[in-house]
Amino acid sequence: MSVLYGISLGWIVDYLGVRYTLLLGAIMGTFSRWLLALSSSSRVTVFLLYTFLPFSESLGIPVMTIGIKRYTNSNNRTIAYSMFYTVMNIAALVSGPVVDVCRRWFGNGLVIWGHSFDSLQLVILCGSISTFLIILIVVLGMRDVQYTESGDIRSYPIHSTPLGIQLKEVIGDSTFWRLALLMFLLVGVRLVFRHVDATLPKYMIREFGEDAPFGAFYAINPLLVIILVPLVGIWSKGVDSFPMILYGSFLSGGSVFILCVGPYYICIATFLIVLSMGEAIYSPRVYEYTMQVSGEGREGLYTSLASIPLFGVRK
Repeated sequence: MSVLYGISLGWIVDYLGVRYTLLLGAIMGTFSRWLLALSSSSRVTVFLLYTFLPFSESLGIPVMTIGIKRYTNSNNRTIAYSMFYTVMNIAALVSGPVVDVCRRWFGNGLVIWGHSFDSLQLVILCGSISTFLIILIVVLGMRDVQYTESGDIRSYPIHSTPLGIQLKEVIGDSTFWRLALLMFLLVGVRLVFRHVDATLPKYMIREFGEDAPFGAFYAINPLLVIILVPLVGIWSKGVDSFPMILYGSFLSGGSVFILCVGPYYICIATFLIVLSMGEAIYSPRVYEYTMQVSGEGREGLYTSLASIPLFGVRK
């Protein structure tokens, strides 16, 4: 649902600016998570999961990628996107153990101000508090500015062209269609990551038994990405994004054939290592390349329309 909302409403950032779009998303995220933690109604839960929560998520990371473009220039943009991708993977690596710790420490729940929360409700409540901190950061520490190539900082003008006219101009731009074609070709690579999420645990349980340690193998990907992405970003600072996307996606896409050797732990580990190496090369550069070819002031509309082929296979 977050991807669907992002595709439908990506243009909002072009009109509100990065600061107010992030603020809107954080306010809705705080509110929806707070209600989700308090609610015991399945109807309210389903309503929030299909409305406010995915809407707020769609105004998070996609908007941050646009913000990175505006807060950097060509001298530091590659490293900035690499660090951004690294931080996302650190969050992915830490989130699972944090949830397990909360469930273990507060297995019997906790009473706060007369309201009883079970362990999973406490996790959601912590998410609401964390999202509220984003509101404070945006209000106190962000402006809608642009960092120029000369190192100057100037105010970023908010887009005022009517959406219909802007949409017509984007659809008629050949650069947009090249970007959309690239996103379509990346679908096959992204499906490898969906294989890791959806079918690799079943494969390991079938081949190695119920005690197969697929959780430990899961950790290989974020660990390697955290280590490799900053190193690759520094090493490839002067290399264009497109060849990095080409070689990295080829490496990740071809990694799955290692599993054809046989059902061995070493094959699964090698597959995940090669997959992670390719991801570290190409994935941060997809963000950078998308922002690079997007029209000035139209980044939200460009990315939302060009990302339609990736619906359901995000990574």
